[in-house]
Amino acid sequence: MPPVRRRAPRRVRKFKRRLARKANPPRAMTGGTNDGNQLARIKETVEFVDLNPNLGYNFNFNLSQFRRASALAPNFKFYKASMVEWGIEPLYNTFQDGTTGGEVTIPYMYITMNRTQDSTGINLQDIQAMGAKPKKLVGKQIIKYKPNWCSPGLIAANIGQGQLAQVGLQKQFAYLACPDTDVGLNVAQGFAPATAPLQFPTNATVFANTVVYNGHTIWVDQEIPTGVLQPVARVTCTVHWEFKGPHYTASPETYQTVVPQALAPLPSVAVVTA
Repeated sequence: MPPVRRRAPRRVRKFKRRLARKANPPRAMTGGTNDGNQLARIKETVEFVDLNPNLGYNFNFNLSQFRRASALAPNFKFYKASMVEWGIEPLYNTFQDGTTGGEVTIPYMYITMNRTQDSTGINLQDIQAMGAKPKKLVGKQIIKYKPNWCSPGLIAANIGQGQLAQVGLQKQFAYLACPDTDVGLNVAQGFAPATAPLQFPTNATVFANTVVYNGHTIWVDQEIPTGVLQPVARVTCTVHWEFKGPHYTASPETYQTVVPQALAPLPSVAVVTA
């Protein structure tokens, strides 16, 4: 009886992934370097104005309020705030008791997120209705999260009146275009830093360094029979900034826009009629 031939086991071919083609410019266009490798990450802390009790505060910031980051930004194409740490530290560690009518109670802090740039004036009852829980402000509090900026949704046009309206918005975490120059501090948005401001944003068409990063809201509840507002907490803001892509504009030049060459007119064709 002839021997039974066994089939050789099939070789399992290793699955090879096709590498996605990168739409990067040739290396020669960037001077032989990969501009994606030109990165910078820094961490900068700015002290903001102190918190008063029984007032609502929106916590947001922008690039122009940070001096070191603003000085670094013009050397890169894109930037973003990848993380923010807000420090809330009480200014006092004792509170008055008694029955004289001038007592000041322990402050309680309420916090809610504000990712959508809401600027309506909320009160204590509003923030309590959102589900915020009170927390004794008797020690340093760190509020840490990934901040976002908002981009417009649809743009609607009223042709009859010549008006444009923004319909909705979206929260964004992507990179933003860096300013071309460092023009100093801006306190027009968000908390005002403790340092004196210079004026104002970047160029005439794109306010690159004043994009508002959101955002949470704080209300400090405190009984003050005298009615005199006394600051209760110091505020610091530490932002983790990221930069990428080479950029340099120490000696700006005026560039011309390339245009197509004028085409020669087509030769005329005689039309023969029967």
